[in-house]
Amino acid sequence: MPLDDDTEFKPDKEGVRIIGAEEAAEAEGRDDVAHRRGRDEPRFGDRPAAPSADGPRPTIRFPLPADEVPGRA
Repeated sequence: MPLDDDTEFKPDKEGVRIIGAEEAAEAEGRDDVAHRRGRDEPRFGDRPAAPSADGPRPTIRFPLPADEVPGRA
């Protein structure tokens, strides 16, 4: 946009929408509105907690050759 242009800059109609107090109060009681999370609740992108070291290990399975019978080692 040239510096000497006198036209008003109009941003795209995307992004955050500012709402009034009445609309915010109305939205607060609805179930379809996302509410603030507590400080101890996981957020998007958080890593899950590591499994305990003394817990059961996951079963790892590899494909068997066609001539091998499952259960025999």
